[in-house]
This record gives sequence, structure tokens and C-alpha cells, in this order.
Amino acid sequence: EDFVRDFLIEKCGAVACVSGEDYRFGREAKGNVQTLSAIIGERGGRAITVPDVSLDGVRVSTSAIKEALRKGETHRAERMLGAPYSVRGRVEHGRGVGRALGYPTVNLSLGTARGVLRRGVYSSHAVVRGDVYPAVTNVGVCPTYGNIGEHAESYILGDVGNIYGEQIEIRLGTFLRDEIAFSSENELKMQINIDINQALKEFFGK
Repeated sequence: EDFVRDFLIEKCGAVACVSGEDYRFGREAKGNVQTLSAIIGERGGRAITVPDVSLDGVRVSTSAIKEALRKGETHRAERMLGAPYSVRGRVEHGRGVGRALGYPTVNLSLGTARGVLRRGVYSSHAVVRGDVYPAVTNVGVCPTYGNIGEHAESYILGDVGNIYGEQIEIRLGTFLRDEIAFSSENELKMQINIDINQALKEFFGK
């Protein structure tokens, strides 16, 4: 009762709450959708319960979506979400390794997505100032150049100019391969070209 009254109604100003059929809250998870409906109803609010949704015989849930993302099954996660899984944030300065290789990249912090996504390379779509570009995105720690903090690093296939400090969105497409440490820069560049070709085929195929 305290949670509904003090947090949902007083602090958040909620007049309606939407939850799944199995929603639980409060100490020892004693509150359920019936409890929520009764408490918020006493104060003129409304509780809306959404029935379960299944996809290919599996119940759609946060846990199921995260499991798909951990496996690199981005298209399965997209079907459950109803939209591509994306990483949003301000473009950060990196170490300039991509630029030195001839593939300048943009770096984004993963934030709450850290540890959720399978590490590796994805075809992707970069949304910059409202325009959409094909891109190749690496999620991981860049082991070829010494492990650094997990982040998303994208090579955008298009002239977007200087976008440091700007907000962009990276929509993840097909998982292409695992992140590995390469023995030489030439080997890395050869693989990047393969990744680019795969990303372009997917982008223009759609």
C-alpha cells in the first residue's frame, strides 16, 4: 500500500498502471495485480493487466529477450521487442585506432546494456541526425589492442562528418562473428572488409 500510495501516486503522479499478469511487488512479493487494482482504484486510478504474449511457443518476457541478446539472437529479440534492439548515447572519443587503420569509428558507452549483449561484431544501422546509415558495430573490449572497458564501437558507412558529443542510435542487426584478438593489423583489416560487405548486403537487402 505504501508503494502504490507514496511512490506510484504521490511521487510519479500515476493515474494508471500497466503490468503483466504475473506482476508482483512489495515485501516478499505479496502484492499482485488484484492488490494493485484495489489500492489504486480506491484513489481514482486504474490498473490495466496485459495478458501473456507467446512467440514460437515461448512466453515473451524481459528474461527471454535478455537471453536472446546474450546468445546473439538479435532478430529473435527484435521480434519480441517489436523493434530492433538499439544502443543510444553521446559519441565519445576513443583511442583513434580505427582511424589509424583507415576505418574511423564512433564509440558509445553501453550503459545498462553492459554485460547483456553477446560480445562480437554486428551488422547495424546508425541513426545520425535523423538519417540512417549502414554500419558495422563491435561490442566488446577490443582484445587486439589490449582489453579496455566493454563498449560499442561502430564504423559508419557514410559521410556523417564530425559527430563527437552528438546523440546517435545504433540499431543492431545480424550477429556476424565473435570478438577475437588478431595476430596482425593486416589480418584485422581483411576481416573488417568481410564484415563491411556482409553489413552492406543486409542493409541494402532490406
